[in-house]
Amino acid sequence: MSRLVYLYAFCLIAASCAPTRVITPLQRGSTHIGINAGGPLIRFRGNVIPIPFSSVYAAHGWTSSTSIFGGLHLTSLVYKTFQLDAGLAHRFYQSPNVRLQIIGGGSLMSAIALTNGTTRVFPIMHLHTVYAPSPHLQFYGGASVWWDFYRSIRQSQTTYRLVSPVFFAGIQWARAELWTFSLEYKLLNPFVENDKTVVEYVHWSRYGAQGLYLSVTYQLPFTQQTSKP
Repeated sequence: MSRLVYLYAFCLIAASCAPTRVITPLQRGSTHIGINAGGPLIRFRGNVIPIPFSSVYAAHGWTSSTSIFGGLHLTSLVYKTFQLDAGLAHRFYQSPNVRLQIIGGGSLMSAIALTNGTTRVFPIMHLHTVYAPSPHLQFYGGASVWWDFYRSIRQSQTTYRLVSPVFFAGIQWARAELWTFSLEYKLLNPFVENDKTVVEYVHWSRYGAQGLYLSVTYQLPFTQQTSKP
């Protein structure tokens, strides 16, 4: 079995292995760069810790209501797998007082084994709601789904599912305009058994897992910002 398949099986219950890239669309023309760390919670030597998945990413305000993003997964490189994600987030609704927003979009997760070139691509769709009690504080929550079209990799498993759901909630705090920090909780793949894996996932039952993710982003100060559509 290739390294890619091992990584795929390991990440399966963790779905996208990354937190929400764009919580609210950026201003048109602005660019943010960021880094995140964290993953599914596991029991390790008597302690509860998140699996140390990490990635770097960038997001750009394409229009005033749509942002595009892309990320490189650093942990996957340790397993000689080149893993990328790229997509967009679009604001479908914004309340008159700007406190409530509905954001949705999609992305592609790709993984390429550097040893033999085996490639896998997984589409992901997401939708979430954002509530901002103040300009510098945002609460959000929603769901995403990972589409798995590679059943042949897991023919021996009877729990194959075309769609793997993830539910998430988080908080984002902005400081000094340029920096933002977010902490996100995920309920990962709640319909997949978690007792037949190489690690002990933390959850309320033998299905799914829980995850924690910390993200830090920085707005490039030289990027242009405009409110034009």
